[in-house]
Amino acid sequence: MKLELQREPADALTEASFLILIAIANRPMHGYLIMQTVDAFFGSESRIGAGTLYRTLQRLSAGALIEAGRVDPSESDDERRIPYRITRAGRTAIRAELHRLHSLIEFAATNGAEL
Repeated sequence: MKLELQREPADALTEASFLILIAIANRPMHGYLIMQTVDAFFGSESRIGAGTLYRTLQRLSAGALIEAGRVDPSESDDERRIPYRITRAGRTAIRAELHRLHSLIEFAATNGAEL
């Protein structure tokens, strides 16, 4: 019996989704701050553009992995800076993705892949 693998598991997160969820795991952030946080850590290696960021935020919100908060006028002078926070389902998605990635690394190491 031949096992057919999908290109990506249906529940696998895209790189942008994974980076966004990790960025907001400890505190809510607005979109521009998410981009700055990812850029500060990875530099140009994993840059998230504005279009990708906001499309991904919409998908994560629709999937209930994040939720948009209300703008606090005392914290921001720009009402467009909506803070996004991770949900319980978002945390579960991070754990599942970390497990998947760990399994891939173990498979590679077991089969002699150079890391």
